[in-house]
Amino acid sequence: MNWNYLFTAISGICTLISIFGAYKSISYYKKSKHITILTNTNNVQIESQKIINTLSGIIKYANNALNHRGVNLTNEICINGESIKSSLNKIKEIIPVHYSNEIKNVINTQVEAYIDSLIDGTVFINNKFVIDNNFKNCQNAFYEVQSLIKKKLENISDKLK
Repeated sequence: MNWNYLFTAISGICTLISIFGAYKSISYYKKSKHITILTNTNNVQIESQKIINTLSGIIKYANNALNHRGVNLTNEICINGESIKSSLNKIKEIIPVHYSNEIKNVINTQVEAYIDSLIDGTVFINNKFVIDNNFKNCQNAFYEVQSLIKKKLENISDKLK
């Protein structure tokens, strides 16, 4: 028996096993990539929900009939604005590249300018907080982000099946 044939056969078997392992490795990599995108998308959804909840909480400050004794409205709005800004920055950090442009188009410079105006207190008219079209546009933008994220989550979860 020739040893060359034996070593060639063993080498061929090892090559086939290596090819099979590489194929499994690629499939694990793709699945891992989709899981990472799913996790980041879930985090974006959580942060956008925080923003929506904060904006909904700000509405109570527009009601002038309520007695806001001991509450510095400017300070409260500023704190809420900073909370929104930090959530927005977190969204920008973790947003998956696949659809970052879609979300950036929804959260345009007008929305960011309104959030900045919440922080610096320029949203007050005659020392009163007024719900205007800018507030509604900002709130609607984050509702749109929320619905966009839900669609993306459905697509990603389908890929993982």
